[in-house]
Amino acid sequence: MVTKKDLFIAVLATFCLTVLIFLTMPIKSANSPYDPWLDYNEDGKISLSDLVTLAQSYGATGDPTKNVNVTNWPIQQPYPAYKVDTYMGLNISWTNNAYYSSFRIEGNTTGFSRLVIQITVYSWSMETSSANVSCNTLLWLIDEPTGLYSKQPSPISFNTISFFMGETFAAESFVGLSAPVEVGGPIYILNPTVFSPSQSGWILMNVYVYLRNE
Repeated sequence: MVTKKDLFIAVLATFCLTVLIFLTMPIKSANSPYDPWLDYNEDGKISLSDLVTLAQSYGATGDPTKNVNVTNWPIQQPYPAYKVDTYMGLNISWTNNAYYSSFRIEGNTTGFSRLVIQITVYSWSMETSSANVSCNTLLWLIDEPTGLYSKQPSPISFNTISFFMGETFAAESFVGLSAPVEVGGPIYILNPTVFSPSQSGWILMNVYVYLRNE
């Protein structure tokens, strides 16, 4: 039969054992790295208050997912971008002495304030003796149902790609890049353009439109 005396001795022994464990545990140095996941009350330091918070929640269950606020988004080259529209394998071709040709592409800019255009050329026909590739037209579609465009196209400064037949190059080594352009409407419309003295030919390129916020 368990008496009150036996119960008191058991509680006292448990207390003494607990104190002994805490006394023999190594004490962390003040130089130990701060771990924000252990700072339960988020006061910038790990203290007994955090142990109290943990003790109060002991035994609780639920969804272990933690809400995280990401501030150091990775930088995508050539500019920090939160969205990239890609147009791969565009073929701009021309025949019958048409020295100038362009290609129309469009995309959505909702939620973004800056736009950057990058064009990479990776192949062209044997007939193309030389060529200049650029993007000299950038329009904004203000009202899509009615087809209402902005009155003025956005000024665009584009680094023109120039090359001549016989040049050796690695894949996508010819790169043209625009300066950041302020978004002027919910839909962008741009025309990658080729000008060549060759009477006919084709050029393959990829176009990347970087959209970001500032």
